[in-house]
Amino acid sequence: DPGDPGWWAGRAVPHEVFTRIAQRAISALQTPTREGIAYRIDTRLRPSGNQGPLVSSLEAFAAYHRESARLWERQALVKARVLLAPTALAATLGEIVTRFVYGRGLTAEEAAEIARVRERIERERGGGAGDTVHIKTGRGGLVDVEFLVQTLQLRHGHGHPRLRTRVTHEALEELAAAGLLAAADARTLAEGYAFLRALENRLRLERDQPVEAIDDDPEALLALARRLGYAGPDAEAISALRADHARHRAAVRAVYDRVIGAG
Repeated sequence: DPGDPGWWAGRAVPHEVFTRIAQRAISALQTPTREGIAYRIDTRLRPSGNQGPLVSSLEAFAAYHRESARLWERQALVKARVLLAPTALAATLGEIVTRFVYGRGLTAEEAAEIARVRERIERERGGGAGDTVHIKTGRGGLVDVEFLVQTLQLRHGHGHPRLRTRVTHEALEELAAAGLLAAADARTLAEGYAFLRALENRLRLERDQPVEAIDDDPEALLALARRLGYAGPDAEAISALRADHARHRAAVRAVYDRVIGAG
């Protein structure tokens, strides 16, 4: 039974079989239904990108991350987790990922490289015409919080196992508890992240697709403000939403500049 995770145990199953299983799983997750799409999957982010196999052996996976993986892949795997696997396999995969991500700290050059990537994202994807504000990639957006947190996790996670969490708000709590981030800064980032996530998730639910920017149309802004719980006259609700968004963005960027700028 292919539904049994151990059905291939002791068998020499061709690589093509697992490739077909992966292709079918990806297709099922991305196929539009009346309820929308479950997940959008970018297989270009696999080891070796488009030039690499869709699935790889455990040995090849370990060798790639030991010998060839780049810094951005190490950063990305901060969020990695095993979804389904036999217990022993899940443990082995977890060990490989943990060793790759947290086996050492972060050099000054690597921290600077992460900061340069953030700058490029903001420059290329963070702005728009007129008053368009990008929730995720813009100045003071979600990426500021995530890059700051992940930089500190990579820098200190080898010596502080409690930092090895995939959840951003949990990482902020642990960074503050370990004295690696000022409590006030952690609180500012957590509040800003929660606000921006709520904003992004509301827009995503309404449009059934990733949303990068807030629409500047007053009617759309009013609808968004009401769904986020802003009361009062229409103009006041819109103004309050805009003010809160601007306040959180400015606060997040101030912390990002101070912490990342301090090295």
